[in-house]
Amino acid sequence: MKDRELPQATQNPNLKEQVSDCVRQLPPIQYSRLASSEIDYYGASNNIARTLGLDGIPYTRASWLHAWCRSSLAFPEVLIDEGATVCCKAKEVPNLMGTIQQELFLKKNGYPNAKAVGVPFLYTQKPSVKRIPDSLLIVPEHTIRETNINFERAKDSTFPDTLSNLRSKFSTIIACLGGFCVIKNNYVEIYEKEGVPWVTGAWLHDAYALQRMRNLFSQFEYVATSALGSHIPYAGYCGCKVSYYGKGNVRQREDYHQTPIFQKYPHLIDIEIREQKADRIQERYPFLFSKAKSANEIKDWSEKALGAKHQISAAEIAKLIGWKIRPKGANSWEYIPGENPGLA
Repeated sequence: MKDRELPQATQNPNLKEQVSDCVRQLPPIQYSRLASSEIDYYGASNNIARTLGLDGIPYTRASWLHAWCRSSLAFPEVLIDEGATVCCKAKEVPNLMGTIQQELFLKKNGYPNAKAVGVPFLYTQKPSVKRIPDSLLIVPEHTIRETNINFERAKDSTFPDTLSNLRSKFSTIIACLGGFCVIKNNYVEIYEKEGVPWVTGAWLHDAYALQRMRNLFSQFEYVATSALGSHIPYAGYCGCKVSYYGKGNVRQREDYHQTPIFQKYPHLIDIEIREQKADRIQERYPFLFSKAKSANEIKDWSEKALGAKHQISAAEIAKLIGWKIRPKGANSWEYIPGENPGLA
């Protein structure tokens, strides 16, 4: 499989029809370069440009925290990597954060341009899709580009219950696989062997990844996951009833040395190990520990976790990150010619 040609969902002829209606409600998967680093992850900058009707994206000298931050705010590196921006130092450009606590922490630690605006997922469009009654979306732990350890450690935790119990309780059961899992063929055979279809979820390079996940979550009533990640508040924000069936962190210390962020900031390994222990997860997020069918909605918590009350308009985001734009019509904008370096 070519890295730029991900399938929308399973290609198994016996399972494709089961996900066809779901897939029809999803945007296409479109490869996008990470020209400006983190602000381009999962199509964040693309999403703002599309919302405003802008053509193309300039090189952006700003950072935008793309994920829900679960770790304690002990070091700035928990929130921002110096590699989050291109051709400039992170401390010298706007640093968009999810919450006011994150903004104040960064400002206290030498990042004067930090600003709470909510995470990029909030800036997607609310889809007009129907939620499938008694439907379950299973989200196993996704792998990353550089290493396959997440899959190797989690491949035995693919279902939150026996399949017979799940099939007796849910009308529809589909698995959601991360983009790099699809590229590496992770989980594919496991789910297909059990007759469970899968769809491609978020991929770092997909210009429509965030909108894709919102459209996907909005179709399901229940979400069960074995991983603690941003998909939990994303699903909760979309109105899903979310449950966690994982067993906490099962990675060994040496595993972290294969992950770029921990190679660069090894002092974060202890924080990650502590935050991912099963008892720590249950202490901080007890509302996630329910059987899938007994899970509750977590919309209020999700809004707080993602910084929803700090959300501003897409036009304000564009100006904040340095895009020079002007109104083009009643509901659209355009770049000011010659004012956006790097714009093709």
